[in-house]
Amino acid sequence: MVILTMKVLIVSRYPPFFIGGAEKLIRDLGLALAKIGYEVIYFSLKPKSSINELKKSEKLHMKYRFASVKARKGMISYASYFSEKVYKEYRKIIEVESPDLVIDNAAPIPYYPMHFFDTSMQKEIIKIIYVHAIFEDYGFKFMNPIFATLIYLHEKLYRLLKDAKIIVNGKSTRDRLKKLLRNIDKNIYILNPSINIKYFKPKIVLEETYALCLTRLDYRKDLETLLKAWKILDTDIVLKIAGDGPKKEMLLKLKEKLNLSNVEFLGKVNETEKIKLYRDAFIYILPTWFEGYGITILEAMASGTPVISYNTWGVRDIVIDGENGLLARPNPQELAKKISVLIDNKSLRLKLAKNGIKTAERHDFKIFIHKVKRIIDNIISEKDGSG
Repeated sequence: MVILTMKVLIVSRYPPFFIGGAEKLIRDLGLALAKIGYEVIYFSLKPKSSINELKKSEKLHMKYRFASVKARKGMISYASYFSEKVYKEYRKIIEVESPDLVIDNAAPIPYYPMHFFDTSMQKEIIKIIYVHAIFEDYGFKFMNPIFATLIYLHEKLYRLLKDAKIIVNGKSTRDRLKKLLRNIDKNIYILNPSINIKYFKPKIVLEETYALCLTRLDYRKDLETLLKAWKILDTDIVLKIAGDGPKKEMLLKLKEKLNLSNVEFLGKVNETEKIKLYRDAFIYILPTWFEGYGITILEAMASGTPVISYNTWGVRDIVIDGENGLLARPNPQELAKKISVLIDNKSLRLKLAKNGIKTAERHDFKIFIHKVKRIIDNIISEKDGSG
């Protein structure tokens, strides 16, 4: 039986309000645990910005214990995260806080020092790894080769983490992790990400307003193909691309080269702008090589906006082709064809939008809280020998 005063330490390279989807999910996990009744503590590298506004706006009843080393983007952050200095600070928190559970936010690499360096103080602690994605060799398609190699080699170490319980964000990640673990018999719990439905008031738009792509402009997103597909369509409909990232300058040059006057790059948008963009768009397009799960797809669905994405891992966990969205192969001709079908077929847009709303509702944060409780209860029961 769960004791409501149990204490959970969430260990993450980045703070829960930093970077992107993995951090949002670990924030939601902490919020859910706090609402259930757990005392929640976050430990991460030190953020550059203040958290006062976030804490005020979300009324977070949680503690933050930041390492003395600053969080930085890219591979350099791993050198800091895995350093002896940070590990000593982590151990100090274990001593002071005495958590019952420690959740390791593997985004994308677990915090290996907590698993491999044996300390007597951790013997009674339940260790959980939350896995957001398994790249295997797929990272070589779009990542820096050094970073892709680092992730590829580190993922092989999952086989050695026999004492840790594992939670994944979706079926795709579970299946790829099972393949990596091969014959190791281990329970893998699925905890899909959540969205807060009340923020996304659906408005199904049947007139051709504009198409939207809202995403980080990085190498996991195939925005070059989207621009080429828009050229093939030869339409007057405006494509709005919201987001920022390392590919922005290259994409702006490609837009000019293709002479796409009806493509707008909006840059990074705030939450209010994001919600309005979703609601007023008549289609949402996410060209992605693969997703851990695909939060923006859920957000678009919750807004009543029909979705087109790639037939790939993570996306297939949410989108059923022809039922609540359309799936395309990653080439300009195929993507243009799928977009054209949706532009020309209002009844199909209406069907996908209605079914998409139902899909999003199944991912509401209120449902997420119940799933978190059930999974954590099961994990504790396993530890107690009663499950």
